[in-house]
Amino acid sequence: AWWALENPVGRLGWWLESPKWTFQPWEYGDEQFKRTCIWGTVRKPKPTVIIAPKRTKENQRVWRAAPSPERAAMRSITPPNFARAFFEANP
Repeated sequence: AWWALENPVGRLGWWLESPKWTFQPWEYGDEQFKRTCIWGTVRKPKPTVIIAPKRTKENQRVWRAAPSPERAAMRSITPPNFARAFFEANP
């Protein structure tokens, strides 16, 4: 059995030990910048992209948005390509 806790970089790290690893969605083919922490006993999926895409307003919209319910909803979305890679690495 394994367990995992995922959270974008933020205040959760104040209450927990350091995350096991972090990732950027673009590392798995999702054109977004949102450094995310993973805690748990899971395996890190092998990244599929080595070079980061150019930063644009669109792929950084999560961080440029003012605090609001819309921003919170955007931060809570798990990038689909990362989700697929995570599933394959942790059956």
